[in-house]
Amino acid sequence: MAKKKLSEYIIAYFDILGYKNNVINLSELEENELIMKIERSVKKIYKETKIPEEAFSVKVYSFSDNFLIAVKIKNIEFYFSEFAYLVEILQNIQHELTIMHGLFIRGGLIKGQLYAGKNFVYGKGLINAYEIEDKLSVYPRIVVDRQLLNELLSLFPYECSVGDNDFLIIFNDLLAHQYEAYIKYPDPTITIPEDKLSNILKRVSNVKLQKDMDGNYFINYLQQIEYLRYWIENDNGKIDYTENHDIATAYLNLYIIRVLINLYNNNNDIKIAEKYLWCCSHYNIFCIENNYMDTIIDIDELRINANNKEYILELIRNVELIKILEPIKNTDVITEIVSDEISIQNMRKGTAALLVLAVNEIEKFLKNE
Repeated sequence: MAKKKLSEYIIAYFDILGYKNNVINLSELEENELIMKIERSVKKIYKETKIPEEAFSVKVYSFSDNFLIAVKIKNIEFYFSEFAYLVEILQNIQHELTIMHGLFIRGGLIKGQLYAGKNFVYGKGLINAYEIEDKLSVYPRIVVDRQLLNELLSLFPYECSVGDNDFLIIFNDLLAHQYEAYIKYPDPTITIPEDKLSNILKRVSNVKLQKDMDGNYFINYLQQIEYLRYWIENDNGKIDYTENHDIATAYLNLYIIRVLINLYNNNNDIKIAEKYLWCCSHYNIFCIENNYMDTIIDIDELRINANNKEYILELIRNVELIKILEPIKNTDVITEIVSDEISIQNMRKGTAALLVLAVNEIEKFLKNE
């Protein structure tokens, strides 16, 4: 019997936070529909996350609410592209599942060895990714292995001005530092053409990793909202880099409603409630850093009233749903909305459909409370 060959991969393991509580009151049919919808969203997003002139070997596995996505490393000496590609996939998955379905993800991202067959996967890489998800992630975030970050930076022979225990808050600042060093002092051992290397590093610099209070780095998927703010597709299928603050604010409003609804549904469990309070803090940090000052919530007051359902419900009602739908009035709203066919890449159509579906779901929730 031939020995199974292990290969190096960039690996993400994640699950749906509170999946058991979400489905406990669902019928078998409703539960099957939910997990199929999640699986379709995950697979659709990775297929749509295409990078020109790059061909990646991607494996996707799922079991109930557990997912493994692995991108095979083509060149162990330089794997920025594989890392950036998988982070982009994860950003899109978190963004869509949170906004569309109100489902939050917890996971880990590492580099490791796997045997990844058609229907079977094993290896220390899977175990280590699970360990990060289980022991480090804690909150609805995907934590990136510190060793992987150090290895990415060490691919260049130039030392950074910050040490292992003193990383800058945004990882792409370090990448920009490394790129500037490379341009100034080219490394003959790196044989990648300069134009391709420039594109790789530019792509990675668009990936936002945030340093949390506990020192762990996680994927800042709220950054996708900033892309929507500036990346709006015009009628000719091209991208207009025109600021659309209203669209971004609508998404932020929708995000915080999703967080508050989950807090409302779990406020009697301190351990779970703390996870959604973390989301509120992360939301406030994002709003402050990106100048959405009018959307900030009073996190201290919310913590005091975290076990007060009426208080949380009033916060949800105070986010006027009409303000979420207002930005799409002048866009090409599609006449027929089919949730499973929504594409984040189709910014105009996708934004309209996404907002309408989510708002309808929230209105239904409010009517039942």
